[in-house]
Amino acid sequence: MSDEELTFTVSSGNVFADLGFPDPDAALAKAKLAAAISGAIVDQGLSQTEAARVLGLTQPKVSALMRGQLRGFSLERLIRCLRALQRSVDIVVNSPSRPVSAMHLGAIPVRPTRGRGQSLTAPRERSAAAKATAAGAARTSGKRKTPVAPA
Repeated sequence: MSDEELTFTVSSGNVFADLGFPDPDAALAKAKLAAAISGAIVDQGLSQTEAARVLGLTQPKVSALMRGQLRGFSLERLIRCLRALQRSVDIVVNSPSRPVSAMHLGAIPVRPTRGRGQSLTAPRERSAAAKATAAGAARTSGKRKTPVAPA
C-alpha cells in the first residue's frame, strides 16, 4: 500500500441525500418499495409476464421496476403494486421530537395479507349488514330468556 491517507465520508443513512438527489427521502422510499415488490415477485415464483398481469403493468415496466429504474413510478403506484401482490404497507409517522426526517421510511414493514387486500394486522371494515347484526345482538344480549314450562 502507498503512504497516501484514505479519506471517507460517513453516510447520512440515505444514499440519495449523500449523492445530492432532489427529494432524497421520496427516492429512498421508492427504492425500498421497489425492492419489496421485486422480493414478492421472486417469493411467489412469478415470471415478469405473470407479474405484469397481476400488477396491471406491461412486462417492460416490471423489468424496469425490478432493475430499480423507477422514473414514472409514484409512491402510490408502488404501494398499489405491493397490495396487488398481497402485501400490506405500514407508514409510520414519528413525532417531531425524534431526530428523523419528515419522510423517514427507514423501516417499511411489508407483510403478506390475508384474502383480497386484508391485512393480517389491520382490522377488517365491517359491512353495513354485519354492523346491523352486531348492533342487534348487542341490544338483545342483555335480555334474559325465561324458559317456558311444558303444559
